[in-house]
Amino acid sequence: MPTGYQSAEKSLWEIVLALRGTITTSGSATGQTQRSALQSLAAAEVFDDIQSTFTSPTITIGDLFGHFTLFLNIDSTLAPTDIRFIVEFSNDGGTTWYEYRQGVFASLFYEDVDTASGLLVAFSGDNAGAEFRLRIVAVGTDVTNLFTVTADVEFFTSP
Repeated sequence: MPTGYQSAEKSLWEIVLALRGTITTSGSATGQTQRSALQSLAAAEVFDDIQSTFTSPTITIGDLFGHFTLFLNIDSTLAPTDIRFIVEFSNDGGTTWYEYRQGVFASLFYEDVDTASGLLVAFSGDNAGAEFRLRIVAVGTDVTNLFTVTADVEFFTSP
């Protein structure tokens, strides 16, 4: 392979990603992992007597990335019952949403005892559609029994 070929290919890949949104990459287009920028899904969302459900903004990923990592920062105050995280994908522009039920995502929830002193966790999965979002459902919350959640996602390719 000519020396300049890989550099030109990497530049083209970066241009395509930049045109599709605020995406940064690491590595080259061939043989190394490509990563999106870390994207916020929920920033210190409080689940209480006012809010018990939350749906993140939709992130359009198209067919650029085959995998994702979900980062969760969960905390609770006093004794809410539990909180569930539901990853969803759409393949029709966001009209129809499908729950992602592969691996740990089949039943991703925590009880208060798990989150009482704060919990930082990350899970990876395969992309199953062109659009991505996260739904969060809290149970047993009120004015004093709270969950607080920050969630981020990063998309990536396999080398």
